[in-house]
Amino acid sequence: YVVADDGSSTTTSDTWGFITNYSPYVNSIAVSDDYTDTGLIASSTHLDVATSSGIARITEAWFLTTNSETGGSVTEPGEGTFAYEEQGTTVDITASASSSYGFNEWTGDTGTIADTYASSTTITMDDSYSITANFIEPADYCSDPRNYDTTAHYNGDLFYCDDYGRIWTPTANVDGSADTKQWYTSDTDTADSCIGQGADFEACNYCDTLNYAGYEDWELPSCTDDDNLPDSCNLYQFGESACDWTGTDGSEDSCTPSWDDNAQSSYYWSSSEYQDNTDYARYVYFLNGDVYIRNKSGYGYVRCVRGQ
Repeated sequence: YVVADDGSSTTTSDTWGFITNYSPYVNSIAVSDDYTDTGLIASSTHLDVATSSGIARITEAWFLTTNSETGGSVTEPGEGTFAYEEQGTTVDITASASSSYGFNEWTGDTGTIADTYASSTTITMDDSYSITANFIEPADYCSDPRNYDTTAHYNGDLFYCDDYGRIWTPTANVDGSADTKQWYTSDTDTADSCIGQGADFEACNYCDTLNYAGYEDWELPSCTDDDNLPDSCNLYQFGESACDWTGTDGSEDSCTPSWDDNAQSSYYWSSSEYQDNTDYARYVYFLNGDVYIRNKSGYGYVRCVRGQ
């Protein structure tokens, strides 16, 4: 079509198109089978437009539309709609978070995104797609009851919100495999809690020094009195929230949440010493939910908590 000054058009070739406004890509072209202006062209038709002297030339293209939610923006390729003339083009996409926020995930048409939880990744243009970058503040996210018993990501770090508004890490691991730690690496100690006691208190020190999901104030969960469950034991409350333990007697089903790839039906350390024998500390056995004591030189798994 040739576009006249008054917006009318005349047919010149089936490779030309009528343009209503040019900005210059999808959502700027209007065509129909009878060559009248009946609506915006659909992105699924893979048409692109180039304009010169009032003439619109239509070519085949695949369109990527990028958007962002509160907390950041899409910095590569930018925000808006972008045309790619070769199907299967691999496009770099990058989302950048504002202060106090972290990247959560890409949503929308994510089927060909290499890693939806990575702020910098790629998308393969097998079709036309629309994607949105989402950002998050973990403490704010977990303070909302609507988000209890859910997981989210902060710059690639997975975290869990329990029913009490606390934030939890997955099981501690080394190179993707669950890793056990001693409560105390020597024979005796004088601490009734291992939090902040230093490197000799291996299980606690892992959490004390952890930089994860934007925070550095993680702790090994406390568990002070197994006769008053679930209130007395934050580690037991995790099982109550994540695995629907009833929270009454500490005798429940195995608890290996599906989101925690390293979850073990085994011993998880608390930060609390057993008051009646200071050679022992409390742990929760995630095979059956019982709260036990164990010699501090023994090994157990670790989850860290924030906000206990």
